Amino acid sequence: MIYPENQAIQYLVNHLEDDASATSSHWQKYHRDFKVGEELDISGIIGFGGFSTEYTGLRKWAHRILQSKFRKFGYASPGFFSVDIIAAEMTKIQNRGYDLDVLRQSLTLSFLMNKLENQNWFSKDRTVAVIGDGFCSMSLLLLLTGFAKKVVLVNLSKTLLVDLIFLKKYIDRKSGLSFALIQESPNNTEENSFDLVALQATRHEIIQSMPIDLFINIASMQEMDIDVISAYFQDMREVAKKQDSYFYCCNRIEKTFPDGTTVRFGDYPWSNLDQVIVDELCPWHQKYYSLKPPFYHPYDGPIQHRLIKIGKAF
Repeated sequence: MIYPENQAIQYLVNHLEDDASATSSHWQKYHRDFKVGEELDISGIIGFGGFSTEYTGLRKWAHRILQSKFRKFGYASPGFFSVDIIAAEMTKIQNRGYDLDVLRQSLTLSFLMNKLENQNWFSKDRTVAVIGDGFCSMSLLLLLTGFAKKVVLVNLSKTLLVDLIFLKKYIDRKSGLSFALIQESPNNTEENSFDLVALQATRHEIIQSMPIDLFINIASMQEMDIDVISAYFQDMREVAKKQDSYFYCCNRIEKTFPDGTTVRFGDYPWSNLDQVIVDELCPWHQKYYSLKPPFYHPYDGPIQHRLIKIGKAF
């Protein structure tokens, strides 16, 4: 089945609990107060990423000054300035503040542009799979910058609903993009005509049949049980058997869930066949800021990012 745009949103409203049994205790905690009103008014958005209305006046300048500490990391990537401008316009159209979560997506995307330039990335149209997103920020930036021709967005039903609502906010005010929710492997031109294809996390294996050039996961594998992480790695390795494919992963080195489960970056099912391009602490993902002193605060633990060309394990 294919559910384009409004139908996709309504389908998710009616199927918010489809993946409840497969959700980690982290998301069981943060999804428990999630509600959708009759006019698609969302409440109980906790842990989805930062969200506030557009910054104005002194508040806008305060955020800009505090973000300068992070923005400097983008100066090493020639594409950062253009991505930054697009991100600012995107959030304005969505009536959102250009917050640190969105800035991190801008920094990450310009970083990937720089690192993949030497991998003949721009020689053809590319498909990028985003596993977990916040308010559709990375997915939309990939399309608006032209870095991806098509995006496949995979997320838990509640979070995916919010992603699509915010994607629709942009499309309603500045048309030109299309999206759909699918429930089976694409096999016709109608499905292929959409710029963004959304998948509920319970149907993640569909990506095995899609030509994914790059997978991106930022701060959400650290919120999955290890068997779910392993299933996504299996999806990626199936794709890599058929074509060159890359994976960018940025996650906490170690995180413990409310039920006591601990997930470690080093325990993800990496392979010695993977070609490691970058593997280090992510410079722009170690601290966050607030508008009150002491302004900058470390996260609960260090966050690693790794870019690999996925090994072809036959």
